[in-house]
Amino acid sequence: MPEDKRYEVLQWLMFQMCGLGPMFGQLGYFHHFSGKEIEDPRPKERYRAEVARLLKVLDGALQDRNWIAGDYSIADIAIAPWLRSLRDFYKAAEIGGWTDLQNAPAYLDRFLACPAVQRGLNSPSRELSHGRGGNFLRPDFIFAKILNPGPANRATVRGGELRRGAICRLWRGPVRFPGSGQRQSRRPALPARQPAAAGGTDWPPPQSNRPWQKD
Repeated sequence: MPEDKRYEVLQWLMFQMCGLGPMFGQLGYFHHFSGKEIEDPRPKERYRAEVARLLKVLDGALQDRNWIAGDYSIADIAIAPWLRSLRDFYKAAEIGGWTDLQNAPAYLDRFLACPAVQRGLNSPSRELSHGRGGNFLRPDFIFAKILNPGPANRATVRGGELRRGAICRLWRGPVRFPGSGQRQSRRPALPARQPAAAGGTDWPPPQSNRPWQKD
């Protein structure tokens, strides 16, 4: 990013992390998920009002701008998907005043029209996402890093292959490494605690026996 825009981009990135993300998620819970069964209207109204305020701040900042910091940046990559989630996933855009905004709706459409965004929305393919491997686009998938793909340098995840070090979405279950005959959980087990050395101290701690960490 241009050096003169660095801190403006970081400012808007923090705006997403501390504002849009948490507040949109809370409103989604009380509007679209099990929170809607709560009879007391105050929790939902609290987050609805805050979402409306945040959207107005964002809408004003987009006046006469195509992107939030002037040029396309990581801030847009962080912000625009949450606008899409508010509109399409939580179904809460209207109660947040979306239809009254002048700039944010066009901003979201502009973001979604980017070729790179379209590729991301369709990766993995819809056939894989809705086929035997399950729906990779659902929010109940977790992110994990393949640290030890075994001898083949690859890990098989629901019929697909991922290279060493790749960040991937995994179903809530173990990963099978080809050729190893082992299954590894999402969180590798910690090495067994070694007995304390003579003298009653166990510091420094023993070296990890994880195969991806070298001595």
